[in-house]
Amino acid sequence: MRTTKKAAPKKTATTKAATKKAAKRVDAASQAMPAPVTEAATAGVSQETIDRTVRRASVMLHVVGRRKAIRVALATVGYSDDEHRHGWKLVYDLLNAGFGLLPDTDPRTLEVDTLDRARRVALEAVRVWFEKWSELARVVIKHRDTLIRMGLVERAATPQT
Repeated sequence: MRTTKKAAPKKTATTKAATKKAAKRVDAASQAMPAPVTEAATAGVSQETIDRTVRRASVMLHVVGRRKAIRVALATVGYSDDEHRHGWKLVYDLLNAGFGLLPDTDPRTLEVDTLDRARRVALEAVRVWFEKWSELARVVIKHRDTLIRMGLVERAATPQT
């Protein structure tokens, strides 16, 4: 039995134009990246802030990890397996912030400033990572239902009758 290779589809002028437009949108989004969160902005990090940040980043990472089409779309702007692992590591570090700083130390005896400083650093890292990739995802992915699934867009409110 003889197998034949399928020919790759030829790029048409519209495909090339669409690729150029997408590249321009990605460039604009990457230039408009948010500034890193300052220490003053995260002073006294509440558990609610940490939980919300972890939840948003985890949802995005989970969906990106399970949906090949999303992963492929994000790969066009540089998202890789290493970047995905890095995102999960940042979330893990935020959840465990301050509890591995000093070996053989009971977390209950650590000073509040030490824990808070570790949380601020970990929170800033997750926020910077999440903001970067969520902005790029919004540029590359156009289906609203996919963005909703990733936790990047809220569902439209249904009118009450």
